[in-house]
Amino acid sequence: MPCQELFDQQSKDYKNKILAETDLVVSIEASETDYWKKYTGTNGLNFGINDFGKSAPYKEIYNHFELSSESITKKIKEKL
Repeated sequence: MPCQELFDQQSKDYKNKILAETDLVVSIEASETDYWKKYTGTNGLNFGINDFGKSAPYKEIYNHFELSSESITKKIKEKL
């Protein structure tokens, strides 16, 4: 979703169609994930960084928060 503000302005039918397109809605964000939960729902997966104050090269941070493609893929497959 390139812009939440524009998506939120769409009709309820359109939003439901997009969000109900699959059984699992996933968000991946290189920052806090709470604002994605209104889209992913209770059964969705949210990947991101919900912990403030960590500092390191991005690859180390991504590995620490399990944001590598391998880790994300594994968790999605487990949920399916």
